[in-house]
This record gives sequence, structure tokens and C-alpha cells, in this order.
Amino acid sequence: MKLSESKIIGLIALLAVVGVVCGTLVWRQSQPAPAEPTEQVSITGYLGGEKNRPVR
Repeated sequence: MKLSESKIIGLIALLAVVGVVCGTLVWRQSQPAPAEPTEQVSITGYLGGEKNRPVR
């Protein structure tokens, strides 16, 4: 059976699409799970009231 040029191009395109989809799935599964959010802490007090003086 002889394949025409258009069938060969179509087969290559199909294999490329399947390769991209499989590669994307493998890449997504290899990523680490996102870190869980940390608890927010509220701090009150005197912050940043001093003037900056040039260092000599």
C-alpha cells in the first residue's frame, strides 16, 4: 500500500498533536502541588517613625 504525500503529512500532524497533548499531561503531573496558605498574623505598634539620616 502506497501512502500519498497528503496522507503522510496528515499522519505526521496527528502524531504531533498526540505528542503535544501527552507531553502537556506529563508536564502538569510533574509539577509540585501548590503550598497551602499560611495563617495571617496582625502586628500593631509604632512602626517607622524615625527619620533617615545620611551615613557619614
